[in-house]
Amino acid sequence: MDEENPECGSLSSSREGLVVRLDSRACLVDVGQETIRCAFRGKLFERSSSKPVVVGDRVTVTPTSKGEGVLEKVHERKTKLSRRRASDREDVEQVVVANVDLLVIVGSVHDPPLKTRLVDRFLVAASRGGFDAVLCLNKSDLLGKDDPEARAIRETYADLHLPIVETSATLEHGIEELEGILRGRIAVLAGPSGVGKSSLLNRLCPELAISTKDVGRRTRKGRHTTTAVSLYAIPGIGHVVDTPGIRGFGLWDVDEADLSGFFPDLFELAGGCRFRGCSHTHEPACAVKIAVEEGRLREGRYRSYVRILDSLKEDQGRGR
Repeated sequence: MDEENPECGSLSSSREGLVVRLDSRACLVDVGQETIRCAFRGKLFERSSSKPVVVGDRVTVTPTSKGEGVLEKVHERKTKLSRRRASDREDVEQVVVANVDLLVIVGSVHDPPLKTRLVDRFLVAASRGGFDAVLCLNKSDLLGKDDPEARAIRETYADLHLPIVETSATLEHGIEELEGILRGRIAVLAGPSGVGKSSLLNRLCPELAISTKDVGRRTRKGRHTTTAVSLYAIPGIGHVVDTPGIRGFGLWDVDEADLSGFFPDLFELAGGCRFRGCSHTHEPACAVKIAVEEGRLREGRYRSYVRILDSLKEDQGRGR
């Protein structure tokens, strides 16, 4: 075998591995106890998707020299976290990470304030992608004894039977509970900048020593520290994917007519609507709107549904 030419690798020496990081024309692949840098064969770029290879992909690679190889094949994805690629006039899928078992939505109650509409978008994406979700409220050390906003968040998502873990990377509170949730799984941490995703990873595995930054004093918004999606093996726990901070999350492959099915609290009420195919926005005798008026459906959840529905209409209008 010609060790200098990546196109001359023998397929008989091919090995399977896990993509842990990407750059523009290559990726890092964990193959057993070794990590090798793999160039892409040209045929992988013949597809129309924005990224034919993403972190979390199971792949076949051919080693060519020490620490180097060629990526030959991307295996079928069991699950994927996808979003609509931002700033595109046409609909293009952006796969954030593949083959995950769990989405850990990381947020804080106050610093920065939790955006429940972003949480709801993540929940839709997890359901659409085929994996479970959990809400991690970090920076619990900043909460008062009976913080009203924290209580409202707990009550809202408890109604949906969404698991919630409260942590403090600063005080190591809740870290053992988080470890138990992650154990044996491939999980992805997602949320805005400044909520402590990287700090939590450092608590789970101090050897990672990922750089972190505080929330900006003036804007109260997080500042990006993670600049690329990266997958880490956490000894005794599992695999965890760290992602850059996300301020907006455009939903992919979710139709307007199907959106209510991703809001279980709303969907339970929809059967009582007068009109079949009710959008729950303007129709008379809508059971969902009546439930909001009577306090049986949380107004915040309903407004989140309407905002997402409006955004889907805008996205589909741009895609025409």
